[in-house]
Amino acid sequence: MSSSASRSGRAAADLSEPRALRTRERILAAIREAAVDSDLDRLTVSAVCRLAEVHRVTFYGHWSSLSDAVADAFAELVDSLAAVSGTAIAEAGSPERLARLYAAALVDQLAELREHRAVYRALFSENGPHGFESVLRGAMRERAQQAVDALCDSGIDVPGRGGEAAAYLAAGVTASFAHFVHGDGEDLDGTARIIAAQLPSWWPAAGTHPAG
Repeated sequence: MSSSASRSGRAAADLSEPRALRTRERILAAIREAAVDSDLDRLTVSAVCRLAEVHRVTFYGHWSSLSDAVADAFAELVDSLAAVSGTAIAEAGSPERLARLYAAALVDQLAELREHRAVYRALFSENGPHGFESVLRGAMRERAQQAVDALCDSGIDVPGRGGEAAAYLAAGVTASFAHFVHGDGEDLDGTARIIAAQLPSWWPAAGTHPAG
């Protein structure tokens, strides 16, 4: 696959327009389906467009390369599994309960990585689609910032709450994910506990981790 970091699907289309958003999601779903059934190296824009039932022009209206689209497809999937709703955050009631919510989300992320380990090994490899690890880290940084904000609101004093803490968490968890997919570990809860053990001291001690 060719690669380009000049434009991602998020930047290329007006995602406030429902039709554009639906088309984008259909293409991303097609990429995930196709990638699970075949080698990423054999994936083509034509195959994705056939599966998504869109024209190549439509595809390139969202992404400048297939590599960018693949990176978005899987980074956004992994990130979405870490989502904790505003209602759940509000109802948590304590930093420890918040941490347990994020711990459960981490296990969900690890389950996805384990189920499609071959795909993620290719994505995380040096020869994988350009920018995947960076795209994932960026998505996880936004998610981690939400977690930091929620913990601050619950009374935790987080150093670097303006961005440094989230950047640190996102980089560490992304690296842990890469290590996990390149290994052969199957123990999701055990892996989540190992990741949790690396977290800063201000993170609530409940066998927890950042929200992806």
